[in-house]
Amino acid sequence: MLVAELEPVLADVPDDLDWFDFALSNGEKPRFWIDAVAHVSLGRDKRTLRFLKDTRAGRIVLAESADISAIAKVVTRYIADRMVERQRLIHGEPVGVKQGSLKKDSAQVSSTEFRRSRMSVTAAFGLVLCGLIIGLLMATGLFWDRVEPVLRYYLG
Repeated sequence: MLVAELEPVLADVPDDLDWFDFALSNGEKPRFWIDAVAHVSLGRDKRTLRFLKDTRAGRIVLAESADISAIAKVVTRYIADRMVERQRLIHGEPVGVKQGSLKKDSAQVSSTEFRRSRMSVTAAFGLVLCGLIIGLLMATGLFWDRVEPVLRYYLG
């Protein structure tokens, strides 16, 4: 029923676009594959549809609903986003960057952003320095029986 709902969308996808693999796999858990990483499958109750995507961090649920039209809207949006991403790649535009950050020129970085990035570097350096000091104190405490004679020798 989902494939029937998505039929107009699937017809609008160009044939030369090889990013999508619209296929219905049979088996114990039937799945409707959108591309190599995204598919729609039935939930455990056999009534709920789950739109899943495999990522480097694991499988994530993009949508879950018993309403077929709701899942069809999410799948349509996913297909549209992928097609826009493809067009941006073809035209050499950056992909995966927030829309607001595309408008900024690298020469127009505000002073607050510069201070914020400088503060984060300073904070990282301070964190490393604190870790070094704590590590030195712990090592001194663990090996005090070996450190004490050396200190007595040098300090007199």
